[in-house]
Amino acid sequence: MIQYAAGDRRMTDGAALLAARARPSSRQRTASYGILFLSMWTFVVIDGAWVYLQLKTLGAKLIPISPLIVLMLAAAGIWTVVKGTPIRNESGLAVGAWIFSCYLLLALAVQVHCGWTGAMAAIHGFYVYFFFLIVAALRCQVPGIVSQGLVACSLLAAGLALAILGIFQHFSHDLFDAGRSIAAQAQAFNLGFSGETRANGLFAHAEDLGAFLSLAAAVAIAHCGSSRRLTVNLLLLLLYVVFALGCYATWTRASYLAFLSSSAAVVLLRTSGGRGWCVKHLPSILFVVGLVIFFGRAWISSALDSYSVLFDSHSLEDRIVSSTYYWRELQRSGLGAILIGKGWITFSHPRAYVPIDNGFMALILNIGVIGLALWLWLTSRIWNACLARVRDRPSSLTIALTAAYAPWLLLSIIGPVTLYQMVALLLFVAAPDDAAMKS
Repeated sequence: MIQYAAGDRRMTDGAALLAARARPSSRQRTASYGILFLSMWTFVVIDGAWVYLQLKTLGAKLIPISPLIVLMLAAAGIWTVVKGTPIRNESGLAVGAWIFSCYLLLALAVQVHCGWTGAMAAIHGFYVYFFFLIVAALRCQVPGIVSQGLVACSLLAAGLALAILGIFQHFSHDLFDAGRSIAAQAQAFNLGFSGETRANGLFAHAEDLGAFLSLAAAVAIAHCGSSRRLTVNLLLLLLYVVFALGCYATWTRASYLAFLSSSAAVVLLRTSGGRGWCVKHLPSILFVVGLVIFFGRAWISSALDSYSVLFDSHSLEDRIVSSTYYWRELQRSGLGAILIGKGWITFSHPRAYVPIDNGFMALILNIGVIGLALWLWLTSRIWNACLARVRDRPSSLTIALTAAYAPWLLLSIIGPVTLYQMVALLLFVAAPDDAAMKS
């Protein structure tokens, strides 16, 4: 009896061991959720790739980007439930996100009641401008879903491919089938200025390519010097040069400012450790630099005595014209529209036919001066949360993503910017390699 019992116990233990091996481990589940999230994040950011894939396989753009967004957020949400760690309110972000969401509901009710816009048009505008901002704020301090090493390698690989494509597009004066098809679907103008072609890679707009390459360059320069192997550091430096050339190929002011400011922010964050007055107020400092370029463009251009995309006056004057037009539209509707906004985005209303090339004016038109103040407060809280990560859990990727987020105020002078929201979201879900794979 004892021998039979021992044999049965050995058989039972063996079956349990086989069953345990058959079940995916916590590490494998974590890696699966992380890869799914990062893949969907990349497709959402490089939105032209999703469009071009459909054009080549289905013959037309039939499926919107929304299913990919649902998959991305589902991966993050399922991991949160599996991990079982409650969301903590870091830097007041969760509360801030709910306050901002409640204001959007109030603005929606007022805008529809006053007849300034339709409900669906206003909701679409809120989705375009604020969806990922709110998601990033709510995801802060949730357990890491993807390792930082995987994030860094993915950004460098994608950036290298896009930079090479952009360089060929610019210097060959040919966007190729991918660039032309994507730009045509978005009705974007990438033919260029002064005989130069504005490379767009797999993006609809050239400035989007520049913003992504600025992010990849920040990752490269932040990791440069962190390895003991000279070949690795030289390779990262070479990648940085390639990203710089790819950014130059976009031939857009926004790309150049994003590249320079994010690279400078990496150096400042690495040397300061995320501490100091200049670091805390870095977005405001960059914003002032942008104002100097904007309002001092004529003097700077004459002092250089040569044409420069960075200080070109014509496109800046176009931005003044569009801002003036929409400010008059707000005044036409009264003080309520100025405070709450009219819920418009470009082409969402018969009178919204002028492109909005100023992020602050775009926000005032959409959610009013009150909404702009809340947006500034929430995005500043996200900046403080990013700095807290640099101080408390410093890593090369944390520094790079924080640096890429830093110029959001500067770039908003030139046009509406949404990539910084995705950068903050990626920072908040990326965990150190040991923590991300820990069961």
